[in-house]
Amino acid sequence: MLRALDELPSLDPFLVREHLGRQGYRPAPCYLYITQADITRMIGFTNSEIESLVREAFGTTMQQATLKLAGKILANELDSELDPLRMTLRLSTAEFSDGIFSWRGFLYFKWRYTELQGELNKVLNGLATYQPMLTEGREGATQETAPPRLPSKQRPVPGGNSNMDLFYKNLIYINEPLGFSDMH
Repeated sequence: MLRALDELPSLDPFLVREHLGRQGYRPAPCYLYITQADITRMIGFTNSEIESLVREAFGTTMQQATLKLAGKILANELDSELDPLRMTLRLSTAEFSDGIFSWRGFLYFKWRYTELQGELNKVLNGLATYQPMLTEGREGATQETAPPRLPSKQRPVPGGNSNMDLFYKNLIYINEPLGFSDMH
């Protein structure tokens, strides 16, 4: 198990659970806790992301089909109902499993990125409005005990997921999956 953990770039609970599951390990949920509220929000996010794929495939939004596909993609075990998708993509069972694992990871980290952006904006807004306390120095002069205020302009977090979004849009709108396979 230690070798499997050593292969991971991070110890994020989602990534650890998925990777260990693929290696045949099933740690108890208490070790890799993801709240039900997080799972619910992630399913909602995944549903909205998959909705564009369903719309492209069927020409309309199909709420039930979208929810069902989102549930199948996020499920712990791959379902045989996904075989038509696997065959359409002309993938072997192993390739399809790897692809779904990657898709889960992409959706999870895109969701976390989106969630953290909101939290980061709250922190930046708080820092931008922070007022330092004034204290008296040794010789009666007034000094600031904190650095000057930060600029109020917010900048996006570096290392966003623009390539992933581009690859995903290419897959959905022009049926070009190559961006994902070239990301080694």
